[in-house]
Amino acid sequence: MSLRPYAVCKVIIRTTKLWIAPYSQYQQELHYLILKMRNEGHSYNAIADYLNEYGYKTTRGKSFKNAHAHSILKKKSLRDERLNREYPLLIEDFQIVFL
Repeated sequence: MSLRPYAVCKVIIRTTKLWIAPYSQYQQELHYLILKMRNEGHSYNAIADYLNEYGYKTTRGKSFKNAHAHSILKKKSLRDERLNREYPLLIEDFQIVFL
């Protein structure tokens, strides 16, 4: 009877890619507009005034203020960072067993 080697190990996989809360089309549009205007050098006050002038409302249905515009950019940035985070693959307790 010959012995056969088997590799035994514990693999830990950690990921953020299993579930992503969807951003609505309206939220995507707001983020795009605010980011575009911010990259053009507009202040958050100017962005809020522009959005109010053209009838945009916050996702809760209120008029825009500079803090809303800032918050949308900040929260989307944090969300993207969290969802795109890479974790290392962990392999523990590796051993070769002969059966």
